[in-house]
Amino acid sequence: MPSIDFDRDVPLYPKRRSNTVSRFSTLLKISPSHGRAIAEWITDSRLKANMTQLVNLIPDNAEGDWLTYFLNILRNTGHPQAEREQARQHIFCYYQETFFWVVKKLWRKVKYLYPVATWNEVFECAGEDFEKLESAIAVLKHFDPSQSTRNYIRTIVYRKIRHWLEKQIGPHPRLDLISFDEQILNSEEEISTIQNIQTAVAEEQALKFTSSQRKNQHDRLLRIIEVELQKIERAFQAGQAPKIGKTQISLWVVLILSYGLNLMQSGAAKLLKANNLEVDQSALSRHLKTWKITLFIKCVHEFTNELKMNFTDGKESEENVPLEQNPEFLEFANEKHKLLDDILKDFCQNWIVKKVLQPARSEIQLPVEEGIIKVLDRWFQCYFKLVLDLTCLSEVQNKKFNKAVSFWQQELNL
Repeated sequence: MPSIDFDRDVPLYPKRRSNTVSRFSTLLKISPSHGRAIAEWITDSRLKANMTQLVNLIPDNAEGDWLTYFLNILRNTGHPQAEREQARQHIFCYYQETFFWVVKKLWRKVKYLYPVATWNEVFECAGEDFEKLESAIAVLKHFDPSQSTRNYIRTIVYRKIRHWLEKQIGPHPRLDLISFDEQILNSEEEISTIQNIQTAVAEEQALKFTSSQRKNQHDRLLRIIEVELQKIERAFQAGQAPKIGKTQISLWVVLILSYGLNLMQSGAAKLLKANNLEVDQSALSRHLKTWKITLFIKCVHEFTNELKMNFTDGKESEENVPLEQNPEFLEFANEKHKLLDDILKDFCQNWIVKKVLQPARSEIQLPVEEGIIKVLDRWFQCYFKLVLDLTCLSEVQNKKFNKAVSFWQQELNL
């Protein structure tokens, strides 16, 4: 699952700016709303008028072209001071999103090292070098938008936040969490040639830093899924398990066939048909998809704050629109429910080890693969009233099943 941020100090981000004029003429304003910070775009009317005029004059210019245009004015002492200052302001507007995402990426690290830090002061620090003409000229001295429009700026902002943090807390052994290779960075002439390396290093550091949080999140999700599957298992044992559509086929049976045997819906449908249980594969797939979306929603309720930040804007948050009624989230859930497949496989295949194979381990004869299949077939006939007829499966489906057999053999140390 993706890493999830629970920190309410992180502002709800506004919708992305949709056109060139807005990207070069709007600034982010951070303000509190109902106990949560939100970010909104504030338009500078003077910059908007200037940018609109420029875009109308040269409509084919890409964003990189406009960055080069403003950089040339910024660096050229022959231009009037007012024009150079206006160019700086356009550049400052353009990189508001970059400032935001760098701060968001580093926020947990900054709070870990300096707990009294506020979002606003770190965000202001991120853009500080761009707020005055002289400092902007200095930090953009070697910037070439034709190489990359953002990596160079990210590096500058990373360095700025790191140096600011060092001033706040002094030398600290964990400051390397927020730094790149200082020996390289001390030579500004080399910055533009090492951006890809630096970005990779930053991402690696971030992954290391958040690994424990991700494991915690995965464990929480696994517990939720286990509880839901155990409910279905108990309902099956009590003869009350939910059925697939209008058939009498239990959802628990389909889950064990699809995920426990690694056959997925197509293989499960074939095995059911081989046992004279007619079920349309598309209907089975639709039912499982609906069930997984419902399960997905139960899982993500563990991370409501993060999901609201990603799928609602400030207005929706104020109206307390339930997440399940948010069209963007429902679209997301429809696309991402397959993320549960691996966890479902893990649970169901381990369930087969613990409940079916381990109790009958002494009965598994050589060759081991055949012995495992015989034990499974006997169990399926006894509890599910199904014959494990593997001849009905395709070559691909048999290969998937054999992967599950190999897993069970390894778990049983056979």
